[in-house]
Amino acid sequence: MHLAEKYFEVAFKNSHSINSIKRGPITFRTDDLRVFLELCDEHDIPDSNYGNTFSKEWYQVFFQDPADNIIEVHQETSG
Repeated sequence: MHLAEKYFEVAFKNSHSINSIKRGPITFRTDDLRVFLELCDEHDIPDSNYGNTFSKEWYQVFFQDPADNIIEVHQETSG
């Protein structure tokens, strides 16, 4: 778990449609983010790929569910 301060302009600043820290995200870790993203593309699920914007140790991608909750999926990187 991690906590982040609300920052309403983070999406605009990083040229993304999803504000990753408007509210705390529900977060999942994967060992193969590439395969996960391919599945999302197959099902036309839009995302905001923040990559290593916030951390060198995590590659982060954010989604919104139908109720507007933010969902993060990340993979550990070599840093």
